[in-house]
Amino acid sequence: MTWTATLTPTASVEDATNVITLDNTGVADAAGNAGAGTTDSNNYAIDTNPPSVINVTSSTSNGIYKASDVITILITYSEPVTITGTPTLSLNSGGSASYASGTATATLTFNYTVGNGQSTTDLDYLSTTALILEGGTIADAAGNDGILTLPTVGGLNSIGGQKDIVIKSGQNITFNALPTKIYGDANFTPSATSSSGLTVTFTTSDSNVATIVGGQIHIVGAGTCTIFADQIGNSTYLAAAQESQALTVNKATLTVSADTQTKIYGEANPTLTFVYSGWQNGDDADDLTTKPTASTTVTVTSPAAVYSNAITVSGGVDENYDFTYVPANMEVTKAMLTVTADAKIKGYDSPIPPLTFKYSGWENGDDASVLATPPTMTTTVTVATPVGKYPNSIIGIGGSDVNYDFTFIAADFEVTKANQAITFAVLPSKTYGDPAFDLVANTNSGLKTSFTSSNPEVAMVSGNKLTIVGAGATTITAIQEGTNNFNAAPSVSHSFVVNRKVVVVENATAVSKEYDGTATAVVQGSSLSGIINADEVILENESGTFAQITAGINIAVSTAMTLSGEKAGNYELAQPSGLKADILKKEITVTAEPISKACSENDPVFTYRYAPELVGPDSFTGALSREVGTSVGAYAIVQGSLSLSGNYQLIYQGADFTITDSAPVWITAPMALNMTLEYADVAGLLAAQSLVPEAFDACENILPAPVKISGEFVKVADCNHVGNYVNTWTVTDHSGNVSNEYTQVITLVDRIIPKIQELPSIVLTVAPGVCETKINYPEIKVFDDCIGKLELKSGLGKDGLFPVGTTMETWEVTDQSGNTATAYFAVTVKSYNEAPKVDLIDDQSVAKYTKEVEVPLSGIDPTSGCTLQEIVSITAEADDKLLISEVLVDYSKGSTTGKLILKIADKAEGETMIRVTVKDNGGVENGGSDTRIMTFMVKIDRPTGLTDLSQNMAAEVYPNPSHGKVNVVVTGALTSTVRIVSVAGVEVYKNTRVTDSVLNVDLSKSLAGIYFVEISDGKQSIVKKLILRN
Repeated sequence: MTWTATLTPTASVEDATNVITLDNTGVADAAGNAGAGTTDSNNYAIDTNPPSVINVTSSTSNGIYKASDVITILITYSEPVTITGTPTLSLNSGGSASYASGTATATLTFNYTVGNGQSTTDLDYLSTTALILEGGTIADAAGNDGILTLPTVGGLNSIGGQKDIVIKSGQNITFNALPTKIYGDANFTPSATSSSGLTVTFTTSDSNVATIVGGQIHIVGAGTCTIFADQIGNSTYLAAAQESQALTVNKATLTVSADTQTKIYGEANPTLTFVYSGWQNGDDADDLTTKPTASTTVTVTSPAAVYSNAITVSGGVDENYDFTYVPANMEVTKAMLTVTADAKIKGYDSPIPPLTFKYSGWENGDDASVLATPPTMTTTVTVATPVGKYPNSIIGIGGSDVNYDFTFIAADFEVTKANQAITFAVLPSKTYGDPAFDLVANTNSGLKTSFTSSNPEVAMVSGNKLTIVGAGATTITAIQEGTNNFNAAPSVSHSFVVNRKVVVVENATAVSKEYDGTATAVVQGSSLSGIINADEVILENESGTFAQITAGINIAVSTAMTLSGEKAGNYELAQPSGLKADILKKEITVTAEPISKACSENDPVFTYRYAPELVGPDSFTGALSREVGTSVGAYAIVQGSLSLSGNYQLIYQGADFTITDSAPVWITAPMALNMTLEYADVAGLLAAQSLVPEAFDACENILPAPVKISGEFVKVADCNHVGNYVNTWTVTDHSGNVSNEYTQVITLVDRIIPKIQELPSIVLTVAPGVCETKINYPEIKVFDDCIGKLELKSGLGKDGLFPVGTTMETWEVTDQSGNTATAYFAVTVKSYNEAPKVDLIDDQSVAKYTKEVEVPLSGIDPTSGCTLQEIVSITAEADDKLLISEVLVDYSKGSTTGKLILKIADKAEGETMIRVTVKDNGGVENGGSDTRIMTFMVKIDRPTGLTDLSQNMAAEVYPNPSHGKVNVVVTGALTSTVRIVSVAGVEVYKNTRVTDSVLNVDLSKSLAGIYFVEISDGKQSIVKKLILRN
C-alpha cells in the first residue's frame, strides 16, 4: 500500500540530518489490518535562502584598453547558480558586459567588448543595480531567485576597488623631414603636430647621436639616428601611433700638437704628450673612441744628441672628429756610471791580490768594452803590511766616454793571520789489562800538539802517554791552539775502543728434581777463573734451565749466569757446558665419592677428589665407571678410563653406587595442554577441556590413571567470560609415590577488532576574513558485540569551530577486551586572499628642470584575513624612462605609508604614466589575488600654470569616497578656482572666487562614479580624483 504525507516548512531547514517520522497506527489496509509502529523518511534539508552577489572583479590584467578589446568580468555569488537567457552588466565607460558562461557554478563570466568613444579612468559597474536579467533568470539549486544587488561601487568587492582598468580613444601625428647637421651645431626644434592637439614629445633611436632637451633636438655626436614623435595620450586619448624621421650629423675637425721632450741616455723615453684644439660641446680626450698616440724615432740606445721632429702623433679615431697632427723635437743627455772598488783580504806576508771593481749604471746592455778609456784601481797596502783593517785604501782613477760621466766609490783592505793543520793517525783497539802507550801527532807549522780523552773511565792521557782504565769507548783529540801569527789548527779526533777480558766458570753441577711443570734447574759449586788486579767481581744467577719440562733422565741443563761488582763491566763471562740432571714423576692419589640415583633416573656423573694438586694447567682424562646392573641395590665405582699424563704416578681408591625407587613423572610436556581460544569457539573449548596428561614410572610398567585435583568447566561462551581457566592433575604409583602437579591453562580471549564506518573528507570555502566555521558533522557508526567506549582522540568534534586550513578528526572505539579501531577524516576550510590596498595618487605636474620629486604613498594594507600578512614588495616604473629615468620606492615593512622618489631626466619635458605594483605574501590560491597595480600620470613642463610639485600651493578633498557632501581644503593660495567634472568631461560644479580655506560642496544629486576636482590659482593647478557613491 502506498500513501502520501505533505510537509510545508515555514523557514529554512539547513540541518541535513532531519527526517520525517510517520505514525502507522492510523493507517489500515483494504482488509482492515491496522498499521503498527512508525516509518522514517530519508534525511532532508530545506533551502529558502536566495543567493547574493559577494564579489565583482575582472580576470583581465590591469592596464589601458581601447576599442574592440575584450575585458572579462567575474561576478561571484554566495552559492552556485543556474543562468537562463543573457543577463548584462552596465558599466561606467558607457558600455555593458554580457553573460558568457558559469551556469551551475558560483562564479559567472561576463565579456565586455570596448566600443568606439567609450572611456573611463577606472572601470567599474554603473551602480549597485547595474546587473540586468534582460528576460533571463539567475537562481540556486533550490529555485531561489538570485539577488541582483551588487557590492558598493568602488568598494573592496567591486571592480574599481580591486582593479585598475582604463578605457581610452585614439589619435595620429604629422612629422616633417629633418635637416643635415654638423657635430657641435646648436639645438633645433623639429616640426610635428597631433590630431588631438595634445603636445607631441620626441625620442631618439641613438642617444649617442642626438637627445631631446626641452622639446628640441640636441646634437650629441656624429652619425645617423631616427627621431621618433609620440603623443602618450591622456585620460581621454590613447597614445598615438609613433612617427619617425632620419637625422644625419657630420664630424668636426680636431688638431693634435706633440710636446717637446728631454731624456738621459739609456733611460726609457719619457711619456710623450700632446695638446688638442677644436673641441666641441665641452668634449675632452676621454670622449674619443680611440685617443691618438705619440711616437718617436729616438730609442733607449740613441746616443746623446738633439733629434728634430722626432716626436709624431697619429692613430686618433672618433665618430665625431677628423684629426690634424703637428710634430715636436726630442733631446738625449749623458748618463752617470758608478765605479765601486771591491774590498780585499789577504794573509800575513802573502802577495797583493788583483784589485777589482764593479760598474753600476750601465744602459742599453753596455759593458766596459764600450768605454773610450776604462778606469783603474790602486792601494796603499803592501806585502809587508801588518795584520789589521785599512779603510778606503783601494781607490779608482781615470776613465772617459761620450755617453757616460764617472763617479768612484773606495773599498777597505784587510790583512789576516795565517792558517795551520794537524796530522793524527787512527788508533788501534786494545783489551782491558793491556799496558800504556805513546800518542803521536804533527802540525805543518811545526808547533807542538796536546791530547784529551772524552771518557777518563776508559782511558786517561798525560802529555802524550795513554793509560787504559777500563773497557769501553772514548774519543782522543789532538789540539794546537795557535800563536799571534797563526790561527788555531782545526782539532783532529779518533775513536779508541777497549774490549772486555774473558773469564770462565769452574766446578759447576746440576741437581735433579720432581716434576713441577717448569724448566727451572738448581746449579751449585760454581767459581770464577781469570780475574786480574784484585778486581771486585761476583758471580750472579747460578740457576739453570732444563732442556724440557716433562719427566725424564739425563736431561741437558743450560745456564745464564751474570757478573756483578764494581769492575764487572770490564769482563765477559763464558757459561759452563755439559751439565745434566733428572725430572722425577709426581704421585697423585684419587678417591671416588659414593653416590645414588632413583630407578627412573639416568646414571649420574661419578665424582672424585685427589691430592696433591696437579701442576698448572694439567688435568685428568677419561672418567670413573661402575659395575653393570639396573635393579635396586649397591654397585662398585671403579677407575674406568680415568688417567693422567706420563708426568704423574696415579694411586686409585674406590666407593659404592646405589639405585633407589622414585615417584612417577609426566610424559606430557609442561604447558603442552595449554590452549588460547576465541570466546566464541565452543567446539575448541570442549576439546580443550577433554584433554588429560600422560605419566611414566621407571620402576612400574602399569600406573593408575591421573586424578584431576582442581579446575572448572566453562559452559557459556560470550565476550563477558574471557579470562584464564586452570585444571590440575597428579598420579600415584603402587608404592605410594606421588608425582608433582601438572597444570593446564585455558585462556578465552576476544581478539575481534571493532569496526568504524569509513568517513569521507569534508571541504568547504569561506569568504575572506571568515577565520572559522561550523560544519554538518557526520554520524560516527561503530560495529562490535562488546563495545566499551567511543571517544574523539583529536580534532574539534561536532560543536567545534573549524579554522581555515585542514583539521584532522580522529575517533577511536575500544571494546571491553581493549581491542581498538580508529577512523580519520579531514575537514578542510578554504579561503582566498584579497589583493593588497594602496590609496590612489592624483596625477602630478612637475616643473621642468626639477631633478627629483617625492610622491607620498598612503593606505598601504596587505588586507590580512585570518593569518597575519605583510607587504613583500612595492615596485614602480615609468612608461617613458627618457622622461623619468628611475622611480625609487622608500618603504619600511609593516608601515602603512611610504614614498616614491621620481628621478627626472635633465631638461626633460613630456608626460608619462607611473605604474606602482604592490604585492603581499597571501598567494593566489583558491582564486585569490596578491597584487595591486595603481597608476597615475606625471606631466613635466615649463611652469605655465599646471600643477608644479615644487611650488607651495596644496589641496585636499575629503571624505573620499563620498556619498555627496565634499570638503575642498586649499592652502598656499589667496584666491582659487574650483571645478568638478565627471570622467565624461561634464562639469557638475564651478566656483571662480574661492577665498575660504575650506569649501563645502554638495554633490548629492550627482550620479555615483569617478570625478576630477581641479583647483587653480592662475599660476598653478592641482587635480584630485574623487569617488562618489550612492
